[in-house]
Amino acid sequence: MARKAIDFLLEDGDRQRLKKISRSGPMPYRSVTRATILLLLESGLTPKEVSFRLNISAPVVFKWRSRYLAFGIDGLEDLPRSGLPKNLPGTTPAIAIP
Repeated sequence: MARKAIDFLLEDGDRQRLKKISRSGPMPYRSVTRATILLLLESGLTPKEVSFRLNISAPVVFKWRSRYLAFGIDGLEDLPRSGLPKNLPGTTPAIAIP
């Protein structure tokens, strides 16, 4: 038997901001998807229903719900990636050849 979905509520200021993001044309697709996930969860849909409606996996829904609950709306931004920083042409010091 499936578990009952936990109640999920957005803060008023966050709700307005997420609605604006989800309806914005020039926003990146990932930002629109993350905002839509949270808005659908608040409307009462289960994570499984949200994943089916948006054609994404359930773990993605759980990830963004958890990030929002832990860090608020700022948690929806991508975290820095590991690895070497990008080197842009002209920013690397020149090597002197004797």
